[in-house]
Amino acid sequence: MGKLKDRHIIIFAVGASPPGETIVKELVEENFSVEEQNRINLYYLRGGFNFNKLDILHKIIMTLFKWKLLLRKNKSPDAAGMLAAYSKPIGFTRKDN
Repeated sequence: MGKLKDRHIIIFAVGASPPGETIVKELVEENFSVEEQNRINLYYLRGGFNFNKLDILHKIIMTLFKWKLLLRKNKSPDAAGMLAAYSKPIGFTRKDN
C-alpha cells in the first residue's frame, strides 16, 4: 500500500457468500487497517464453488472448513448453502457484473 499512496485503489473480492453489507464490512475490517480502508473502494462479486475442481491442497483446506460448518449448532442459511455446494457445484458469476 505504501507504493500506492498517491493512487486511487479499487479492489475486487470474489466469494461464494451472497453479497451484502455484512460480508463487505467483514472483508474490509479483516484485511485493511483503518487508514487503508479510507483509501480503497472494494467491490464484492459472488463467484462459485466446485469441490471436484480443486487441487489436493485446497480440497484438504475446504474439507476442514466443511467440518467446521458441520459442527455448528445453529447453521445460517449461508452455511447450509455452502454445505450443499460440496455435493452440487454452485456458480453465480455473471458477465454483466
